[in-house]
Amino acid sequence: MHWAAKRNHSHIVEYLLENGADKDIEAHDKSIPGHVCSNDSLRQVLQSTTSDSKRILFFFKIIKIILNNLDHVAPSSINKTTLPIIPNYLRHPVFPYVSSQPTPTPSISDNQIITLLCRIADNPSELDFIEFDFNKTPNAGSFERLLSLICHELDLDHIDKLRRLPCIRIRNDRDIERLKDNHMLEVILIKTSS
Repeated sequence: MHWAAKRNHSHIVEYLLENGADKDIEAHDKSIPGHVCSNDSLRQVLQSTTSDSKRILFFFKIIKIILNNLDHVAPSSINKTTLPIIPNYLRHPVFPYVSSQPTPTPSISDNQIITLLCRIADNPSELDFIEFDFNKTPNAGSFERLLSLICHELDLDHIDKLRRLPCIRIRNDRDIERLKDNHMLEVILIKTSS
């Protein structure tokens, strides 16, 4: 109503009034259609006759018209327009929505912790294996880390040789890379004659 009154479209104002529009409806700035109109004859038509019940009835009528029209609109007939610009909130979204790609979850291959079984070879007093976890990553220096961990677990000062059962010698980081979960290792201590 305000739009039609401000632009002096008398035929639209009359149509709205005939269909139950309230000429006393207020805009956000509390103005009524008669205040924004510059045409004297149209202003007389829009003379104020404040009535709250008319406003409520008009409001419900408009809602009913809108709801009825929505039932007849097919989703494919809605014209999707694109803006000639990209708003900042779309161009630079807030942090959680920056990427449409899902965040990668750590896989089992990223977690290189394996369980190893180890014992001292040719030790008649101890035939049981000791089980411990070992992280193969980072690969550089993994041989020295494994030796140190085995010395700690078996309470040894040094290791002369290390082998994966049944008979594969472990000598460097590449050999550690090939170790799998639950591999059995034996520590070989060379006895020195005194």
